[in-house]
Amino acid sequence: KEQLESARQEHSEAQNKESRLIFDEKNKYIEQLNEIRNEDRKLRGQISDLESQVKSLLVRIDGLTISKNIKDDCVKEDNAELESMNNSNPYICPTCGTTLTGENLIRTMEEFQKKYNYVRENIETRRVEIEDIEEEIEESQNAIDDLSVQKADLQKELLHLSEEENKLQEEYKTRVASIKETVADEMQSKRATVA
Repeated sequence: KEQLESARQEHSEAQNKESRLIFDEKNKYIEQLNEIRNEDRKLRGQISDLESQVKSLLVRIDGLTISKNIKDDCVKEDNAELESMNNSNPYICPTCGTTLTGENLIRTMEEFQKKYNYVRENIETRRVEIEDIEEEIEESQNAIDDLSVQKADLQKELLHLSEEENKLQEEYKTRVASIKETVADEMQSKRATVA
């Protein structure tokens, strides 16, 4: 009877030991798992931020491209106007078709020259603006490329975290199995000693 009670006591102690060890192991596992998952959330947040930045830059590039196209069209129109002016005859009166002389010729030539210079200045101004826009587009595209590299690096880190989580799960299962086996072996050893 005493041996039976002693065996029950040892069995209860072994179960308590096993439970304590597994509980401690589970707490460590949960703590490590939480660290991995917190890092995962952080990385996903960073990736989301990068994606937002890329979207913003793409919208900016679209706006710049539209502006550039409008300015290109204006330059084409101004060039066509210059071509038309070059092919015109400013010495002829547009109303009656006679050759202008005196003050009319001087006034008409001054107006013609002012208009010609104005159109040429517009072309040059727009070309400078187009170059500036092209630089901004290129800078935005370079920023997108840089952000894409950063995103790829973060995605690699996410993959690594996923692998760590899988490894941690396997290690936890192995440690729990080892604890159970060790406690079972201790029980078997004690039984063999008693018998």
